[in-house]
Amino acid sequence: MVGADGRYLRGDAEALYQRSRVYDRRANRWLVGAQLSLIATTALFIIDLHPGDGPENIPFPANQIQVGPVGDGVGLGMRVAF
Repeated sequence: MVGADGRYLRGDAEALYQRSRVYDRRANRWLVGAQLSLIATTALFIIDLHPGDGPENIPFPANQIQVGPVGDGVGLGMRVAF
């Protein structure tokens, strides 16, 4: 049952609702991160489709890409020369 202010009348039900909202926001952040990762992967794939400029199967040297833990997730670093 919900009170006039929109909160559940039972404390345990309200706590479960608030916890589910926290997990919902966390899931939304992960989904946005996954979508950004997909966009970045697609962009790198398209960039790598250059015709006849260099070796065929070496898109990026291994020492220019770094992957490591950052907080609760994973960080990706890439060095690009201009």
